[in-house]
Amino acid sequence: EYRLTKQGRPSFVNVMRGINLLNKHGVEWNAMAVVNDFNGDYPLDFYHFFKDINCKYIQFTPIVERIRRHEDGRILASPDEESIDGVTDFSVSPEQWGNFLCTIFDEWVRNDVGEYYIQLFDATLANWAGVTPGICSMAETCGHAGVMEFNGDVYSCDHFVFPEYKLGNIYTQSLIEMMNSPRQIAFGQNKRNALPQQCKECDFLFACHGECPKNRFVKTATGEPGLNYLCAGYHRFFKHAAPYMDFMKHELDNQRPPANVMQWVKQNTPDK
Repeated sequence: EYRLTKQGRPSFVNVMRGINLLNKHGVEWNAMAVVNDFNGDYPLDFYHFFKDINCKYIQFTPIVERIRRHEDGRILASPDEESIDGVTDFSVSPEQWGNFLCTIFDEWVRNDVGEYYIQLFDATLANWAGVTPGICSMAETCGHAGVMEFNGDVYSCDHFVFPEYKLGNIYTQSLIEMMNSPRQIAFGQNKRNALPQQCKECDFLFACHGECPKNRFVKTATGEPGLNYLCAGYHRFFKHAAPYMDFMKHELDNQRPPANVMQWVKQNTPDK
Protein backbone atom coordinates (compact mmCIF):
# COMPACT_ATOMS: atom_id res chain seq x y z
CA GLU A 1 0.00 0.00 0.00
CA TYR A 2 2.77 2.46 0.93
CA ARG A 3 6.22 0.87 0.63
CA LEU A 4 7.09 1.80 -2.94
CA THR A 5 10.34 1.72 -4.89
CA LYS A 6 12.13 4.84 -6.07
CA GLN A 7 10.19 4.53 -9.32
CA GLY A 8 6.90 4.50 -7.40
CA ARG A 9 6.25 0.81 -7.95
CA PRO A 10 5.12 -1.72 -5.32
CA SER A 11 7.95 -3.63 -3.62
CA PHE A 12 5.86 -6.66 -2.65
CA VAL A 13 7.03 -8.96 -5.45
CA ASN A 14 10.70 -8.28 -4.70
CA VAL A 15 10.20 -8.87 -0.99
CA MET A 16 8.40 -12.15 -1.59
CA ARG A 17 11.15 -13.29 -3.93
CA GLY A 18 13.63 -12.88 -1.10
CA ILE A 19 11.36 -14.59 1.41
CA ASN A 20 10.80 -17.56 -0.88
CA LEU A 21 14.56 -17.91 -1.26
CA LEU A 22 15.03 -17.95 2.52
CA ASN A 23 12.25 -20.51 2.96
CA LYS A 24 13.69 -22.67 0.19
CA HIS A 25 16.99 -22.97 2.05
CA GLY A 26 15.47 -23.31 5.53
CA VAL A 27 16.70 -19.94 6.81
CA GLU A 28 14.72 -18.55 9.74
CA TRP A 29 13.76 -14.92 9.39
CA ASN A 30 11.90 -12.22 11.27
CA ALA A 31 9.30 -9.89 9.76
CA MET A 32 8.89 -6.31 10.88
CA ALA A 33 5.31 -5.77 9.80
CA VAL A 34 4.18 -2.15 9.82
CA VAL A 35 0.59 -1.61 10.93
CA ASN A 36 -1.00 1.40 9.25
CA ASP A 37 -4.42 2.89 8.70
CA PHE A 38 -5.19 0.35 5.96
CA ASN A 39 -4.09 -3.05 7.22
CA GLY A 40 -4.98 -2.08 10.80
CA ASP A 41 -8.58 -2.91 9.88
CA TYR A 42 -7.67 -6.45 8.80
CA PRO A 43 -5.74 -8.00 11.71
CA LEU A 44 -6.54 -11.64 11.03
CA ASP A 45 -5.95 -11.35 7.28
CA PHE A 46 -2.58 -9.77 8.03
CA TYR A 47 -1.65 -12.39 10.63
CA HIS A 48 -2.77 -15.31 8.44
CA PHE A 49 -0.65 -14.00 5.59
CA PHE A 50 2.50 -14.33 7.68
CA LYS A 51 1.48 -17.77 8.89
CA ASP A 52 0.84 -18.85 5.31
CA ILE A 53 4.37 -17.86 4.26
CA ASN A 54 5.85 -19.71 7.26
CA CYS A 55 6.98 -16.66 9.18
CA LYS A 56 7.53 -17.77 12.78
CA TYR A 57 8.83 -14.47 14.17
CA ILE A 58 6.69 -11.39 13.70
CA GLN A 59 7.23 -7.85 14.93
CA PHE A 60 4.05 -5.81 14.47
CA THR A 61 5.07 -2.15 14.49
CA PRO A 62 2.47 0.65 14.62
CA ILE A 63 3.16 3.52 12.26
CA VAL A 64 2.58 6.91 13.88
CA GLU A 65 3.92 10.00 12.13
CA ARG A 66 3.06 13.69 12.25
CA ILE A 67 3.54 16.42 9.69
CA ARG A 68 5.50 19.64 10.14
CA ARG A 69 7.05 21.27 7.10
CA HIS A 70 10.61 22.60 7.45
CA GLU A 71 12.74 24.93 5.36
CA ASP A 72 15.18 22.11 4.58
CA GLY A 73 12.40 20.13 2.90
CA ARG A 74 11.72 17.74 5.79
CA ILE A 75 8.00 17.19 6.35
CA LEU A 76 7.92 14.93 9.43
CA ALA A 77 7.71 16.39 12.91
CA SER A 78 10.30 15.35 15.45
CA PRO A 79 9.04 14.00 18.80
CA ASP A 80 9.62 17.39 20.46
CA GLU A 81 7.81 19.48 17.84
CA GLU A 82 4.19 20.45 17.60
CA SER A 83 2.45 19.22 14.47
CA ILE A 84 0.34 21.63 12.50
CA ASP A 85 -1.60 18.93 10.68
CA GLY A 86 -1.77 16.24 13.39
CA VAL A 87 -1.00 12.62 12.54
CA THR A 88 -0.64 11.54 8.95
CA ASP A 89 -3.47 9.80 7.10
CA PHE A 90 -1.46 6.57 7.01
CA SER A 91 -0.95 6.41 10.79
CA VAL A 92 -2.81 3.73 12.74
CA SER A 93 -5.33 5.08 15.25
CA PRO A 94 -5.32 4.11 18.96
CA GLU A 95 -8.66 2.34 18.48
CA GLN A 96 -7.38 0.40 15.48
CA TRP A 97 -4.21 -0.58 17.33
CA GLY A 98 -6.10 -1.88 20.35
CA ASN A 99 -8.49 -3.90 18.22
CA PHE A 100 -5.62 -5.18 16.08
CA LEU A 101 -3.69 -6.50 19.08
CA CYS A 102 -6.71 -8.03 20.83
CA THR A 103 -7.94 -9.78 17.69
CA ILE A 104 -4.60 -11.37 16.85
CA PHE A 105 -3.93 -12.21 20.50
CA ASP A 106 -7.18 -14.17 20.71
CA GLU A 107 -6.07 -16.46 17.89
CA TRP A 108 -2.47 -16.68 19.07
CA VAL A 109 -3.32 -17.57 22.68
CA ARG A 110 -5.67 -20.33 21.53
CA ASN A 111 -3.56 -21.90 18.80
CA ASP A 112 -0.07 -20.52 18.30
CA VAL A 113 1.79 -20.05 21.60
CA GLY A 114 5.23 -21.60 21.31
CA GLU A 115 4.96 -21.94 17.53
CA TYR A 116 4.60 -18.36 16.34
CA TYR A 117 6.46 -15.65 18.23
CA ILE A 118 4.81 -12.23 18.26
CA GLN A 119 7.36 -9.80 19.66
CA LEU A 120 4.87 -7.58 21.47
CA PHE A 121 3.16 -10.55 23.13
CA ASP A 122 6.52 -11.99 24.19
CA ALA A 123 7.59 -8.59 25.58
CA THR A 124 4.30 -8.25 27.46
CA LEU A 125 4.78 -11.66 29.05
CA ALA A 126 8.34 -10.74 29.97
CA ASN A 127 7.14 -7.61 31.76
CA TRP A 128 4.38 -9.62 33.42
CA ALA A 129 7.03 -12.02 34.72
CA GLY A 130 9.35 -9.23 35.86
CA VAL A 131 11.95 -9.92 33.18
CA THR A 132 13.47 -7.23 30.96
CA PRO A 133 11.71 -7.45 27.57
CA GLY A 134 13.61 -7.90 24.35
CA ILE A 135 12.35 -4.65 22.86
CA CYS A 136 13.30 -1.16 24.04
CA SER A 137 9.86 0.37 23.48
CA MET A 138 8.39 -1.78 26.24
CA ALA A 139 11.35 -1.47 28.61
CA GLU A 140 11.62 0.94 31.53
CA THR A 141 14.52 2.82 29.92
CA CYS A 142 16.11 2.82 26.47
CA GLY A 143 19.07 4.38 24.67
CA HIS A 144 20.97 1.30 23.52
CA ALA A 145 19.52 1.18 20.00
CA GLY A 146 21.28 4.00 18.18
CA VAL A 147 21.35 4.25 14.41
CA MET A 148 24.00 5.22 11.87
CA GLU A 149 23.09 6.86 8.59
CA PHE A 150 24.88 6.29 5.26
CA ASN A 151 27.24 9.22 5.84
CA GLY A 152 28.35 8.08 9.29
CA ASP A 153 26.06 10.33 11.32
CA VAL A 154 24.90 8.63 14.53
CA TYR A 155 21.58 9.36 16.21
CA SER A 156 20.11 8.39 19.58
CA CYS A 157 17.53 6.02 18.07
CA ASP A 158 16.14 5.03 14.67
CA HIS A 159 12.91 6.81 15.66
CA PHE A 160 14.84 9.98 16.49
CA VAL A 161 16.77 10.71 13.31
CA PHE A 162 16.40 14.46 13.68
CA PRO A 163 19.09 17.17 14.00
CA GLU A 164 18.54 17.67 17.74
CA TYR A 165 19.27 13.97 18.40
CA LYS A 166 22.49 13.69 16.41
CA LEU A 167 25.28 12.33 18.63
CA GLY A 168 28.16 12.76 16.22
CA ASN A 169 29.82 11.06 13.28
CA ILE A 170 31.71 7.78 13.12
CA TYR A 171 34.58 9.49 11.27
CA THR A 172 35.36 11.67 14.28
CA GLN A 173 34.02 9.72 17.27
CA SER A 174 33.77 6.04 18.21
CA LEU A 175 30.43 4.32 18.72
CA ILE A 176 31.43 3.52 22.30
CA GLU A 177 32.10 7.19 22.95
CA MET A 178 28.80 8.34 21.47
CA MET A 179 26.55 5.61 22.87
CA ASN A 180 28.01 5.96 26.38
CA SER A 181 27.99 9.75 26.40
CA PRO A 182 26.14 11.59 29.19
CA ARG A 183 23.76 12.93 26.56
CA GLN A 184 22.78 9.46 25.35
CA ILE A 185 22.48 8.07 28.86
CA ALA A 186 20.16 10.94 29.74
CA PHE A 187 18.14 10.19 26.60
CA GLY A 188 17.60 6.61 27.74
CA GLN A 189 16.76 7.54 31.34
CA ASN A 190 14.31 10.19 30.18
CA LYS A 191 11.98 7.43 28.95
CA ARG A 192 11.21 6.73 32.60
CA ASN A 193 11.76 10.15 34.12
CA ALA A 194 9.46 12.07 31.76
CA LEU A 195 6.35 9.95 32.28
CA PRO A 196 3.23 11.97 33.11
CA GLN A 197 1.34 11.31 36.34
CA GLN A 198 -1.40 9.42 34.51
CA CYS A 199 1.16 6.83 33.42
CA LYS A 200 2.71 6.60 36.88
CA GLU A 201 -0.71 5.83 38.35
CA CYS A 202 -1.72 3.34 35.62
CA ASP A 203 -2.24 -0.30 36.59
CA PHE A 204 -0.34 -1.35 33.46
CA LEU A 205 2.70 0.90 33.78
CA PHE A 206 4.81 -2.22 34.38
CA ALA A 207 3.64 -3.67 31.08
CA CYS A 208 4.43 -0.82 28.69
CA HIS A 209 6.47 1.83 30.58
CA GLY A 210 4.87 4.46 28.39
CA GLU A 211 5.95 2.69 25.17
CA CYS A 212 8.20 4.57 22.74
CA PRO A 213 8.88 8.24 23.64
CA LYS A 214 8.46 9.05 19.94
CA ASN A 215 4.71 8.61 20.35
CA ARG A 216 4.30 10.67 23.54
CA PHE A 217 2.85 13.81 22.04
CA VAL A 218 -0.70 14.00 23.42
CA LYS A 219 -1.93 15.36 26.75
CA THR A 220 -3.45 13.49 29.66
CA ALA A 221 -6.97 14.04 30.98
CA THR A 222 -5.57 16.75 33.27
CA GLY A 223 -3.70 18.51 30.46
CA GLU A 224 -0.23 17.22 31.30
CA PRO A 225 1.92 16.62 28.20
CA GLY A 226 3.76 13.39 27.44
CA LEU A 227 0.99 10.82 27.09
CA ASN A 228 1.46 8.19 24.42
CA TYR A 229 -0.77 8.64 21.37
CA LEU A 230 -1.51 4.89 21.38
CA CYS A 231 -2.25 4.72 25.11
CA ALA A 232 -5.94 3.81 24.77
CA GLY A 233 -5.12 0.98 22.39
CA TYR A 234 -2.43 -0.46 24.64
CA HIS A 235 -4.63 -0.15 27.72
CA ARG A 236 -7.39 -2.10 26.00
CA PHE A 237 -4.94 -4.82 24.98
CA PHE A 238 -3.35 -5.21 28.42
CA LYS A 239 -6.74 -5.39 30.13
CA HIS A 240 -7.89 -7.97 27.58
CA ALA A 241 -4.75 -10.09 27.85
CA ALA A 242 -4.36 -9.89 31.64
CA PRO A 243 -6.02 -13.24 32.59
CA TYR A 244 -3.95 -15.11 30.02
CA MET A 245 -0.74 -13.35 31.01
CA ASP A 246 -1.45 -14.19 34.66
CA PHE A 247 -1.80 -17.86 33.75
CA MET A 248 1.36 -17.94 31.61
CA LYS A 249 3.34 -16.19 34.34
CA HIS A 250 2.13 -18.82 36.82
CA GLU A 251 3.30 -21.56 34.47
CA LEU A 252 6.71 -19.94 34.10
CA ASP A 253 7.01 -19.50 37.85
CA ASN A 254 6.44 -23.23 38.21
CA GLN A 255 8.88 -24.12 35.40
CA ARG A 256 6.14 -25.18 33.02
CA PRO A 257 5.74 -24.00 29.41
CA PRO A 258 3.53 -20.95 28.82
CA ALA A 259 2.04 -22.84 25.86
CA ASN A 260 -0.10 -24.67 28.43
CA VAL A 261 -2.34 -21.63 28.21
CA MET A 262 -3.87 -23.06 25.02
CA GLN A 263 -5.25 -26.09 26.86
CA TRP A 264 -6.35 -23.87 29.75
CA VAL A 265 -8.30 -21.67 27.34
CA LYS A 266 -10.04 -24.69 25.80
CA GLN A 267 -10.99 -26.00 29.23
CA ASN A 268 -12.35 -22.65 30.36
CA THR A 269 -14.11 -21.55 27.19
CA PRO A 270 -17.73 -22.71 26.97
CA ASP A 271 -18.74 -24.50 23.78
CA LYS A 272 -20.73 -22.31 21.44
